Amino acid sequence: MALRQFGKDYYKQFIPKSGIPDRVFKYATVNDNLKDSLREGYLWFSKPDDFNDPFDCWTALVDFSQPKDYLEKLVDDRFPHLNRRDRRVKKRIVTNDLDKASNVYKALTRQTMQMMGICCFTLNDEHILMWSHYANNHRGLCLEFEPVVDLGYFLTAEVKYSDQFDPLNYFSSEDDALMIMVLTKSTVWSYEREIRIMRPMENGKIFFKRPALKGVIFGCRTSEKDISDIRSIISEHGYRDIRYRQASMATDSFKLILSDI
Repeated sequence: MALRQFGKDYYKQFIPKSGIPDRVFKYATVNDNLKDSLREGYLWFSKPDDFNDPFDCWTALVDFSQPKDYLEKLVDDRFPHLNRRDRRVKKRIVTNDLDKASNVYKALTRQTMQMMGICCFTLNDEHILMWSHYANNHRGLCLEFEPVVDLGYFLTAEVKYSDQFDPLNYFSSEDDALMIMVLTKSTVWSYEREIRIMRPMENGKIFFKRPALKGVIFGCRTSEKDISDIRSIISEHGYRDIRYRQASMATDSFKLILSDI
């Protein structure tokens, strides 16, 4: 059993206020997994438990108290054939232990999260820390995608950053509460400018349209062999008009400079 899932149309309200981004970026380490993903044309959608932030998608971001009204409405919706008296009896039964009901829905939410796949992107292609953390200490690369080319895939939602928990009650706003849990992170992560794609019932390999990949940026420490390998894979597997750039270290500031190669 799992909670009711929200569909793609629901995500539209979480598109960044500035609109669908022109470009989104994904940092990666150059390894066999990345090479396979480029050959086959997929990205990996992770389960929330695989994230490096233990607060990411945590159920404490949602308030599961006061389920009585929700449960009574559930009886009305699911047992419309019952007469008024029998329906009152059913409501008394399902609301007999509200703490237990809250815990059941919290457990179901955790289960729902583990069915979900999430793929993380950023709006920032030259952040030194992100190159360090997500691209093998600048030895990896950064993939550049154009969402509008494959909107069915790149229906992105913007992560919101906060200094404190502001839980929304699950029973008053089921879908919004779940989305808040998926899209709320501590402000210590705000430098990431994170954008997410969520798939309610899928994780692992999910395939994109190859024309959506528009560019590859190599790190300032990426080896010539890795650059050559990636360029060969892309040229041989149906990608077109890819812009290649590489980061270099500025000589007058702590900045990265991205130049065509």
